[in-house]
Amino acid sequence: MATATRLAAEALRLLPRKRLSRAVGKLAAVEGPTDVVERAIATFVRAYDVDMHDSVVPAGGYTSFNDFFTRKLVPGARPVDPNPRVLVSPADGLVEDLGPIDLAATVTVKGKLYAVGDLLGDDDAAKRYEGGSYFIVYLHPRDYHRVHAPVEGRIRAMRYVPGTRS
Repeated sequence: MATATRLAAEALRLLPRKRLSRAVGKLAAVEGPTDVVERAIATFVRAYDVDMHDSVVPAGGYTSFNDFFTRKLVPGARPVDPNPRVLVSPADGLVEDLGPIDLAATVTVKGKLYAVGDLLGDDDAAKRYEGGSYFIVYLHPRDYHRVHAPVEGRIRAMRYVPGTRS
């Protein structure tokens, strides 16, 4: 990741992130006058060099910044290799870290080290994954932000793991 981006991310750690995140989320969901939304999106696209060639733009444009941020892609924009031996990423982005899952080691997420049990919020659950493999995908603001399942399956359970308290 670029040094300036990493420095900006580190500076943001000093702010009350949960409140800031909620505020930005509410702002992104606001459906305002079309020209205001379009200008905000155009500014973001220029600032982060977002490639819009494979994006679906609804008739009349996006209704909110969140609508743009979770935009759909044109069919065939992300072909999936049918070879079952090929690992397919669930998201666009940069592989920030990868390796074997070792409970005595740490995993790097956004430049910070974590124990596997801490990431999962459960040390016993972490033991089930020991010996497997992981990879961390960093989504840059320019990246398409929908996450897809790279394999067939059914979600049987979910666990909420709280983030930082600030």
